[in-house]
Amino acid sequence: MIKLSNSHGLEFVAASGLYGFDGQGYRWKFWEWPSKWTGAIDKSLLTIVTKTLTYPPTRGNYRWYAPWRVVKLVSAEGETIPLLWGLLKPELVYGVANAVGLTGPGFERWLKKDYPIINRCGYKVIVSITGTEVECGRIARKLNELNNIVVIEFNASCPNVVSGLKNSNQIKATILRITEESDLPILIKISYAQKYVDIAKEVEGLIEGISFNSLPWYYVFSSPSPLGKYGGGAISGLVCRKFYKRMLSDLVGAGVRRPIIMPVWNYQDIKENFRLGASACSFGSVGFLYPGRPTEFIRQWREEEKAALKEKSID
Repeated sequence: MIKLSNSHGLEFVAASGLYGFDGQGYRWKFWEWPSKWTGAIDKSLLTIVTKTLTYPPTRGNYRWYAPWRVVKLVSAEGETIPLLWGLLKPELVYGVANAVGLTGPGFERWLKKDYPIINRCGYKVIVSITGTEVECGRIARKLNELNNIVVIEFNASCPNVVSGLKNSNQIKATILRITEESDLPILIKISYAQKYVDIAKEVEGLIEGISFNSLPWYYVFSSPSPLGKYGGGAISGLVCRKFYKRMLSDLVGAGVRRPIIMPVWNYQDIKENFRLGASACSFGSVGFLYPGRPTEFIRQWREEEKAALKEKSID
């Protein structure tokens, strides 16, 4: 559990993009509908991270009418798995590749269209943002005034865009600007493709936690990406777990003291994450493919915690 300066606790997180910009998710994910109707998804168990926002509207690669152009299910070897086959045989799926980029409405439109839904539903939300110092400062200032926004996540590592965030000094300057404009706790989202230890150590005094981003395709597979026309895209999921574990080990070994949020694919990952030194767990690709699993896993974890406490009290 991560106890933040505003008293909000982070133990389980719905990673950026899982539930879109408004916490509701995406209508085209038809396989998620039964889980919603039956109550198999309980968002009150998680803190929800929005899809990363930019201040100006960003076109990106995603189109609502053709999402599968930029989202692919992949096997352990990096072979594309058709959606329906992946849903029928989920054991074949080891990851989700995407080249969505930073497609988004822009902050001002989000404020008018998406935030009211968040506020009405009462979700506790982390708003993920990226951009220039000035843009992030503008967003942070306005987020400071909103209900149900508990954290700002600065995405310093989107693998699907050419970013100006090339070094730890630039990243630190942007985070510093955010702290000047907002009292909200700040997380930083970093990637294996960066000098993540250097970045974490540089900004450690300004942040309250660290989350991990997906990896560029070519860090995971030597084969051509099915999203090559979009620059290759990024990969997340089970196939990336060894990289996430290496990041955690490197950060802890380097003496980085800020708590770390680790991705989950299987239930046992939760136990392993905490054993290895993570302080919270995030559900990204696993929640995309198996909508009910985050809720199922959290409920199971809580039941096991209760049983362990009961057994301890008897002893």
